Amino acid sequence: MLDYEFSSDMKWTDGVKTDHTVDLDLDLALENILPSDNLVLRLHTQDAEIRREIADLVLGKVLPKIVQQTGLEYETPGYLHVQAHLDNRSKGSVGIPTLPHTTLMIQNKMRIVMDLHANRPVNAIQALYGNRANVAVEVANQVMKFLKRAVLGISEEQSHTDQSYKGDKFEKLDHKVKRSISDN
Repeated sequence: MLDYEFSSDMKWTDGVKTDHTVDLDLDLALENILPSDNLVLRLHTQDAEIRREIADLVLGKVLPKIVQQTGLEYETPGYLHVQAHLDNRSKGSVGIPTLPHTTLMIQNKMRIVMDLHANRPVNAIQALYGNRANVAVEVANQVMKFLKRAVLGISEEQSHTDQSYKGDKFEKLDHKVKRSISDN
C-alpha cells in the first residue's frame, strides 16, 4: 500500500467553452513503493504493478481532491470526450533504502500544462476531470522514469501507454517500452 502526500497549485482559463488551458503544479511524495531487498529485480519484474498502483492512486484520490478544492462543478452529465496535449516538466528525488526491511521513497515535483479540447462547452475543471486518466498515466510515467533513473541508471525511454478506466480504477494500463538508454 502506497503512503502519499501531495500539494498542488492550479491555474486555468475561465468560462464555459470547448478549449481550455490548465496549468497544474503538483508536488507528490510516495513511500512504500518498493522494499529494500532486490530493488533492481523488483523494479524489472513489478514495473506494471507499480505503475498501475501509482496511476490508480492519482486517478482515484489525488486528482479528485485537486478538482474538489477548486470549488467548481467538475462532473458533467452525459458523454464528454476530451482531447489533450500535455507538456510535463518535472524534478524528482529518490530515497534509496540502505537498511534491510525499509522501503524506497520518491518525491516528484511536476508542472503539467494541459491544452484541453472538449466535444462540448464545459468549464476548465470539467475538461480536466474528463481527461483525468491521461493525467494519472502521465504522473505515473514520470514517477517511474525517476525510479528507473535512480535504481537502474536508465536516463531516457521511448514508450507508449494504452489505458482504459472505469470509475476511479484502471481496467487496462499497458506500458510498452520501445527503447531505453542507460547512463551506464
